[in-house]
Amino acid sequence: MIKKIRAVLTDVEHRHTALNAILALGIRILGAGMAFFFNLLIAKQLGAEQAGYFFLALAIVMFLSAFSRLGFENTVLRFTSTAVTKGGEVKAILNFSLKYAVPVSVGVMSILFFCSTYILSLIHISEPTRPY
Repeated sequence: MIKKIRAVLTDVEHRHTALNAILALGIRILGAGMAFFFNLLIAKQLGAEQAGYFFLALAIVMFLSAFSRLGFENTVLRFTSTAVTKGGEVKAILNFSLKYAVPVSVGVMSILFFCSTYILSLIHISEPTRPY
């Protein structure tokens, strides 16, 4: 096992890939830790009922954002990685994705904003809590 690790680290290209993988893993671990402490802070500061409302709203927003992106995050990554040498083609891919994703996102946001009182009544919350 140690021989394989040394063989990977002696090759410049493999070393670069290994270091990038370790960096990505570290960033993901840091992000997971920060999310845990954020959830802990929210639960501690708001109490059980308000934290439940917050996490319900967060879940709704996350679900709707996944819908609003229309799957373009993966599509853009796939097609821009193959067209990286052609600058104009990458720009066309980004413009195409934005042309469809932005109007859908604005529409979902508008529906959520203007129907918020109705949505709250569906989940049995009488009045929204205003921060001001």
